[in-house]
Amino acid sequence: MTTPLSTYPRGSLAARAMHTLASFFRQQAHHPSPDHWAALHDIADTIQVMADGTCAERVFLSSCDPGTGKTQTVVHVIRALVQDGTQLKTGCILCVGRIEEAKALTDELALPPGKVAVLTSNAEANALGCANVQQAQVLITTQQRIEMQCRGTSFEAASQFHYPESLAEFASGMRHGCLERRFR
Repeated sequence: MTTPLSTYPRGSLAARAMHTLASFFRQQAHHPSPDHWAALHDIADTIQVMADGTCAERVFLSSCDPGTGKTQTVVHVIRALVQDGTQLKTGCILCVGRIEEAKALTDELALPPGKVAVLTSNAEANALGCANVQQAQVLITTQQRIEMQCRGTSFEAASQFHYPESLAEFASGMRHGCLERRFR
């Protein structure tokens, strides 16, 4: 199985994530086409520039077919982000459509305790992460929760979504395959 090269140097966040993703896909006997690999690299590269603080402010869509590996790409990049000692001030928000997706994503990420928080209307889902939402580097929430908290105000004013000293927050609409960069 060949994978297109990332535009980032070896050892970068995107490159490390794509390496672990390729290994995961081999274990799962999942073989994306070259075009799909290119789209998955675009997702990883976009998250890389978001984490680096060099991404243009706009919405990015990934129109890959269901089952291509968009969610797994995000999972592998987020794992690499959390493991990267140079990205400790970079927080991220992963937005999902349903509470069950938040639970499944939390399990799939398998991040160290204290690194992930879940913020939904469901106490069982929230208990899967740390209690202090603002101290967790990764926040998983629902799109509805963000809409509710931002009703009548801006995202910047909704402080419960902010990771202290975060360079950038970004949201991933897992069901829709979109990434959106958010600054404080």
